[in-house]
Amino acid sequence: MKNAKLNISTLEDSEEFRLKRSLYSYWLDVSKIDKIEITSSSRNDWYPYIAYYDKSLKLLRVIKIDEKRTRLKLEMRENTHYIKISDIYSLKNIKDDLVLKPTIKK
Repeated sequence: MKNAKLNISTLEDSEEFRLKRSLYSYWLDVSKIDKIEITSSSRNDWYPYIAYYDKSLKLLRVIKIDEKRTRLKLEMRENTHYIKISDIYSLKNIKDDLVLKPTIKK
């Protein structure tokens, strides 16, 4: 699999991007941005699980937060190409959308 890639949304501009309720983890291409601010509704019981991957899908790092969050700021490191956003317990905890506000690389 030489030139494989995931068929997922790419965050490219500073407009809001909404992640709808899902039973599956959210995968995003973050190769063109520096930072993301994620906002979660107060109705959600979101316990963040964020996994960072390079362009070959090698796991770079994982963030697990065992407390309910309504806001989270993430920085993309140089090699980060994809991220997976989930919940450490269950995606059923996310009842409303998660709103992402990316910051573009300059």
